[in-house]
Amino acid sequence: MQKILLLEDDAALGKGIVLALQGPETQITLCPALSQARAALAQNRFDLLILDVNPLAGRLLEQGYWFYRYHYTIAPVLLMIPIFLLLGWAIPSVMYRLAAKHSVVERLREAES
Repeated sequence: MQKILLLEDDAALGKGIVLALQGPETQITLCPALSQARAALAQNRFDLLILDVNPLAGRLLEQGYWFYRYHYTIAPVLLMIPIFLLLGWAIPSVMYRLAAKHSVVERLREAES
């Protein structure tokens, strides 16, 4: 029997991975937190470890580099929304104006020749 340890903080994604990997010869231990994964590793021996980077990356980088602080900032995303809306309006309108200068028949004649 193969024992698999899965560290995944997203519950829905973890259940999906368990469903995809489960079989008659596999035993999957799903741990949503790093502390639970450490406890499972202390109690059992696993053949395969599947680790999600998100629970590890923030803490590891904070501990490894004194100048790093894991912090998600929503401000750049909010600042880009008006720019994308403007581009989503401007590009089609400019292209429509360029295409509307000639009739469809004229554009078809140009394409044929």
